[in-house]
Amino acid sequence: MIGRNSLSLLDFLYKNKIIDDTQMQNITEEYEDTGDDLGSLLINHKVVTSDTLTLLLIEAFKSGVLLLDDIYK
Repeated sequence: MIGRNSLSLLDFLYKNKIIDDTQMQNITEEYEDTGDDLGSLLINHKVVTSDTLTLLLIEAFKSGVLLLDDIYK
């Protein structure tokens, strides 16, 4: 099952129109099926680059979507 933190990050990306419905569904299914980390999946699906992912994590932290410990994990 997808974790609270990962789902929150996906919701954050969706609400900010970084991913669409199809991408949300595909990434969620792949995350649940493979157990790969969400950052790798987002980069592999060409949703973000490594640098963009870092910026998104900072914004998610500032918005209270993720805690610093969540980002570390």
